[in-house]
Amino acid sequence: MDAVIFDLGGTLLDSKKTILGSFNTVLEEFGFSPFEENELHSMIGMDLFQILARKGADKPEIAERYTQ
Repeated sequence: MDAVIFDLGGTLLDSKKTILGSFNTVLEEFGFSPFEENELHSMIGMDLFQILARKGADKPEIAERYTQ
């Protein structure tokens, strides 16, 4: 075996606060209100545009900034 790959997001590592912080940084940068911590659970499984749409921020330039 040459390599072992681990998916730590939510399995071995609690990444909720990091994900929430990333969304909120970008939302606030574009003038949108941030998500509350309790809102994150209901967004699991949604794609990026669906999550941003919850704040009316489903614009390509905002999604692009989030992925940088």
